[in-house]
Amino acid sequence: DCAPVPGGRGPRCSPRVLTAVYYLQQAGAWDASADGGCLRLYGPQCATADSSEEDEEEEAVGVGRRRCADAQADIAPVADRLVLFLADQRCPHEVLPILRPATQRYALTIWY
Repeated sequence: DCAPVPGGRGPRCSPRVLTAVYYLQQAGAWDASADGGCLRLYGPQCATADSSEEDEEEEAVGVGRRRCADAQADIAPVADRLVLFLADQRCPHEVLPILRPATQRYALTIWY
């Protein structure tokens, strides 16, 4: 699992190679614009940024969370969706906060 480190000071990595996420909620039960909880994928430079210039490109997203300026994709947790992505520094990622507290996001995650 490689996630952007607050402040852009290098990756936080494990030896995992591949991540598979399968979303389990009922069809039509999730509205990403209202409920949040998307999987955000970044470019590899977000995990290894080390200059103050790149830090300026980041903006705060909630308490203690940072967002790199080059987010590649936001993937909504839609029912019956399978997402596969590299789990190392080539694909830093995070799950965005759920916007409605009563909403529950169900997912099955497997790492290799």
